[in-house]
Amino acid sequence: MKKLYLVILFSLAAQLQLGNPAAAGADTENLPGIFDGSARKFVMQSLVLSYEVPVPLRPEVIHSPGARRKFLYQILADQEKRKEKKFYTPNEIAAMIREDYGNTPSEEDKKQIEKALAVLQNTKFGADMCKAVAYRCDIESLEKAGIRLRVKEIVYGSNQSASGAVPPPIYYAGRTFIGLGKNDVSSAASPKRLALTILHEMSHVEDLRKNKRGTMAKAMYASDEKALMNEIAGYDEISRKYPGFSDSFCGFLVEVWAWKNESGPYPKHQFFTLPLGPGGMPMAVSSGDLLKNYMPGLSFWNSMQRLVYALWHGAYGDPKVDDELVKAIRRAAWEKSASYKGWRQNPAETAPTVAAPAPTPTPPAPKPPKPPTPHDTDDGGSGSSGGSGSGGGFNPGTYDPHFGDGI
Repeated sequence: MKKLYLVILFSLAAQLQLGNPAAAGADTENLPGIFDGSARKFVMQSLVLSYEVPVPLRPEVIHSPGARRKFLYQILADQEKRKEKKFYTPNEIAAMIREDYGNTPSEEDKKQIEKALAVLQNTKFGADMCKAVAYRCDIESLEKAGIRLRVKEIVYGSNQSASGAVPPPIYYAGRTFIGLGKNDVSSAASPKRLALTILHEMSHVEDLRKNKRGTMAKAMYASDEKALMNEIAGYDEISRKYPGFSDSFCGFLVEVWAWKNESGPYPKHQFFTLPLGPGGMPMAVSSGDLLKNYMPGLSFWNSMQRLVYALWHGAYGDPKVDDELVKAIRRAAWEKSASYKGWRQNPAETAPTVAAPAPTPTPPAPKPPKPPTPHDTDDGGSGSSGGSGSGGGFNPGTYDPHFGDGI
């Protein structure tokens, strides 16, 4: 079985010299990452390592003594694509979910998660996203909506490599599982950083819910474009509401938006380590190199698409994006950029008051219309709204009481 490589992004201090990661210092920002939303703080190197899971495998899927499996969301997607019979038992599925996403949060974990959710509820973009996938931003509402938060202990080796990481959310047996890194929910971590991580992941959940197309594996490329757009908007709002909170990479992307779309100043010079090398290996790159070689679009929207493409191409090969589901997700991302554009013109807009309604699921959202081709010089300022953007209702799916409650 082909090895799966998961890339986790992080930013280095602005004074970092190329080729000298040790110069970064100990105060680097914790970046949630393009792919899984659970990246951790590092001072040395990023991480890329195949993920080995000790769960029961039937003999027909064991190809060698050192066989490694794909993440569960990819296994289910492959089976769906080939229209195969599901050959895993519920216990095996439960074991893989625990391995991929971790365990139920402890009481201390929940305290930190509630702090992060309170940050989101106090912002427009956070409250909109919670309303799109649940009732409001708190653990109880997420539980009622069928969203199960899990916490995973991610172990890092002496060479800064990880023995495991958290994959994108998965929908199974009437529930949607989101994995968070254990260190991200520690008392020493920033609730505002965790809020951005959860916002990123909930954007993926929205795609899972609204498009109703299985595990979203083939559309994760577009879903990451949308999740990053939500994350940027959320970061801009949170950093203004909470002075002192900052993230170098998200801040850089906000500067790129202002420069490309609003004739703002050229983004300040910084260095980052991103998985832009061969096979998705980490590579030190300056902000100038990013703008010249990876984000050359005339608008932020086009530039962001090119950056995500470069990140995905390096790690996973050429993404296949000619699909109706991909187009629908991109339409939602386009609408989010339009909402962000309007908010930046009036950033004093307060978060809406969201009353918790009775826990009765609303009907599934209608299938979004076919999106227009985005204009390279405009970031969503024109065109109609609607489609599968944030702020709509949700369908938590069918709960299976026979599926193990212990996962």
